[in-house]
Amino acid sequence: MTDSTVMKRVLKPAEAAEYIGVPANTLASWRYLDRGDGGGRSPKWIKSRNGATQKCIGYRLEALDAWLEESESA
Repeated sequence: MTDSTVMKRVLKPAEAAEYIGVPANTLASWRYLDRGDGGGRSPKWIKSRNGATQKCIGYRLEALDAWLEESESA
C-alpha cells in the first residue's frame, strides 16, 4: 500500500474506535452528541448511503490522527 492509499483509507466505526482506544459505543455516543452542538467530542466522520435507506458511517484515518493530536494538546 502506498502512503497516499493509506491516507485515504476509511475505517468502520468499530475499527476507528479500536484505533483511538475507546469502546465503539463511546464513539457512537460522541457522534450523536456532536450532531446537536458540534462540540468536537468525536473525530470528524463521514456518512454515505448504501442503497436507498442504509447509511454508512466511516472515519478517515487522517481525521482520526488529527483528532488524537488535538486531544493530546488539550
